[in-house]
Amino acid sequence: MVILHQEGGPQVVAAIGLVSPSNKDRPATRRAFVAKMSSYLQQGIALSVIDLVTTRSAHLHNEWIEWMQSQAGLMHDVAETPLYANSYRAVRRGERDDIEMWLNPLRLGDPLPSLVLFLRGDTYIEVPLEATYVETCEDQRIPIS
Repeated sequence: MVILHQEGGPQVVAAIGLVSPSNKDRPATRRAFVAKMSSYLQQGIALSVIDLVTTRSAHLHNEWIEWMQSQAGLMHDVAETPLYANSYRAVRRGERDDIEMWLNPLRLGDPLPSLVLFLRGDTYIEVPLEATYVETCEDQRIPIS
């Protein structure tokens, strides 16, 4: 999903990315995903990334953190769990650029979290993943186990 701001013409201000198995299967595709995340944030586009892929062991958030530390000198902790739903936004603090992160580790069987997705400045929307999942399953008559 991409959210557009219309003032002065369409402009992407936020995006939600769902990680697929193919995003995690080879070093080249992982680097491409990390580059896309970095590009969005460098352009001031807020980003949420949801990784529910259990068939591949790569951890794109951690690979992105390692890239940020090597390229931009930004220091953030890596995540412990392989499944996550995280939100990110670029911020300016005085003379320094930084990334704010909202990390939501996931475990199979637990309810999905709500995500914070920033639009402009401090304006944000809440993305209720669990409620959306339940509603979609009910609408599609998919049993929830």
